[in-house]
Amino acid sequence: MSTKYTLCRFKCIRFYMRGRPGMRPNGLLPNYKPNLTQTLWRYFNAPGNVMFVTTNVITLIGLITYTTLAHNGGSFDLGDEEIMVNRHLDQLNHKRQLLQIEKLETLKRQLLQQLQRKQLELVATDSPLEPYIAKSVSMDEAGKMDSFNPLLCKISLFHMIYAYQLYQDVISEPYSKKKNGFREWFHHISIMKHNNSQIMNKGITLKSNLNQFYKIWKSDCSKLFQDLTKVDHFKFPNWQKCPNKSFQLLCRELYDNELNSIDDFARFYGNVRSRNFKKLIRYWIYDNSSLLKKSTKSQESLFNTLLIESNDDTELFNKYLSIIINPENKRRKFFFKNDSIELDTLLNALQGCIQQAHFHDCNTELVRIMHILKNNGYIDKYKKVRISLAGKSKPPLESEYYESLSENKRLLWLLSSIPR
Repeated sequence: MSTKYTLCRFKCIRFYMRGRPGMRPNGLLPNYKPNLTQTLWRYFNAPGNVMFVTTNVITLIGLITYTTLAHNGGSFDLGDEEIMVNRHLDQLNHKRQLLQIEKLETLKRQLLQQLQRKQLELVATDSPLEPYIAKSVSMDEAGKMDSFNPLLCKISLFHMIYAYQLYQDVISEPYSKKKNGFREWFHHISIMKHNNSQIMNKGITLKSNLNQFYKIWKSDCSKLFQDLTKVDHFKFPNWQKCPNKSFQLLCRELYDNELNSIDDFARFYGNVRSRNFKKLIRYWIYDNSSLLKKSTKSQESLFNTLLIESNDDTELFNKYLSIIINPENKRRKFFFKNDSIELDTLLNALQGCIQQAHFHDCNTELVRIMHILKNNGYIDKYKKVRISLAGKSKPPLESEYYESLSENKRLLWLLSSIPR
């Protein structure tokens, strides 16, 4: 409240009391209270005491009202001006209380955040691996993300590949211990080998079966990413401490990529060089594609890459095959636009099924693919053969469609290769 407003308010009270019996012509209080009057006006006129006036104004009003009532024998009627002043004072007092409550809530939130960060630091120190933060590595600033999902994708992917790299180093001896600059990493690995005999006992099985490792990781670690506080405070460890160059490059790609949409993921996956890491990522994207934004264009090329590179893993191949042959698989809209695919995509699926049929029973899948090929094909406006995934198609140019199929040498070769 300004000094100008305070003086104006008290002038209103002074105007009301002017001319009343027992009042000094130019004063607020009766003549028999000279000391109190001089004291009050000294505070009004001294610039350094403005804060006193504005914060103790209720006390001053009480003193003036009490003195006036005593002088007039207790009979005193409040004027409209003084009622307005009192109302305004009540409003200011209420606002002051609200500000104090808001400040208290702010302090409580800040304290809780500090306690949560401290808890995370204590949890981190329990790990046999030293916690690192991103600033310990020389790197450029990462781009800002539009939502929480990109951060969750990065954390989940990094945790998976970091866990796999640690596990591989624990169950095997991939490096020479004479390699300079990685003594700290080897020290942590030796501690884990000593303290995790159960992992060592399972190592022979899990090393040769990567999809089993993914199942264990998914089962044990999926709950880690449900704690939004931990996710919000996540920092990339120093991946340069690991001697595996493929791991270092992959972490760098993951850190630099925004990973906001399926287009970002396609670029990230295309830059991965390690075969095992790519396989883990194929498992991950099948289960977590809903975290990424859909593309405005078709990602059929990415789907074909994921499908073909999964041919050596029956379980993983069948996951991606189901996107084509299973109408209930919601991932269709994630990869394909308008629920249609090119003929070559269906032939890739057919070729993969034929390869799997030499080792497993794939009759159900083969029958489904042949049914789609027979009933769901059509010629689009660009005179290209396409396959509808939305349901049975009755194209007006059916004869041209079958004629195109009869001229497709790859299709004829695959049909002749189906095991009898």
